[in-house]
Amino acid sequence: MDSESRIPPFIRTLKLRFSAEDLAYAHDDSRLRMSLRAAINLSGGIMKVEESGDALLRAGAGAIAQWRNENMGMVIEARSAIISDLLLSGADLSGADLRKSHFLRCNMSHVQFANCNLDDATFEDCQLDNADFRTASTRRTRIMARSIDGARFGASPTLARLAHLAVSDPGRQSVTVDRNAVRWVDRWLSWDRLRVLAAIRIFVPAYVSLTLTVLYLNVIAWYNSAIDVIGAALVHIGGISATTTLPHANPSWTQMLVLLNFVFLAIAATSFLGCPARIVEFSRERWCHELNKTELFYDIASWHSPVLRVVCSFSLLIGGALSSFLLIRAVIQQTAFIVQHLG
Repeated sequence: MDSESRIPPFIRTLKLRFSAEDLAYAHDDSRLRMSLRAAINLSGGIMKVEESGDALLRAGAGAIAQWRNENMGMVIEARSAIISDLLLSGADLSGADLRKSHFLRCNMSHVQFANCNLDDATFEDCQLDNADFRTASTRRTRIMARSIDGARFGASPTLARLAHLAVSDPGRQSVTVDRNAVRWVDRWLSWDRLRVLAAIRIFVPAYVSLTLTVLYLNVIAWYNSAIDVIGAALVHIGGISATTTLPHANPSWTQMLVLLNFVFLAIAATSFLGCPARIVEFSRERWCHELNKTELFYDIASWHSPVLRVVCSFSLLIGGALSSFLLIRAVIQQTAFIVQHLG
């Protein structure tokens, strides 16, 4: 048997050059150290593990711990790795670059993902009990796990950018979340806070009012056009002065504000159609206490579609402000009229 055939398959995939001494060393229990040491590249003062990230993950939690003890300060890179049916329980992947990686049916309980880059990563049918996702980047991350009981998501500002979170275990999952780390736009402009639209049901009234307002303004325009035609005909046929014809009806600023009010309320009501059904059907109180469900799942749904949430929020804010102004103005005018004509 030649020396190259003695190299385990996961090391041969690195496509690195080894000396005869290295090959012999790679065949013993410490084979991972030499393969990784040969793959280390010091570039710009930042040490990273290149190409060997997949091999390191497949070697298991023990090999990862041994490598970390011998290579302090290095970063594991395993972008676009595809790892399946692997026991990684207790592995320390802190600070690792796992972007676009796909983990399938892996036992990853007690894994440390602190400061890890998990953007576009996928966890499918994985055991994630007591996994630590604190400060990890989770943009567009998809988690379809068997269980996440005891998982920690504290101090992760990108938690609201999770693309999907689902657990096949129907039981309640005890999960720790630090919602104060989430961006203010997600905390204050969430679907949960906009859920008031589901209660007041303004969709139909907003569109009916908007339609009636538009029709009213169109009737005014048609009336003015008809007055112009009739006035011109009377002057031409009967010699009547144009000053004696019917007056024009001119829209007021109040009517313009009413139109804008209904436009913004209609936009808010339409945007709210993108609210997840979980938020529409259940309040946070009922979800957590009556149904005994994990609050994180409610949060993820509440943070869904950030652009649509912002549009809905600001449209509701402007529409509500205009409604309040018009209502207060009308009350003041009616009060003044009543006081003026008393007794």
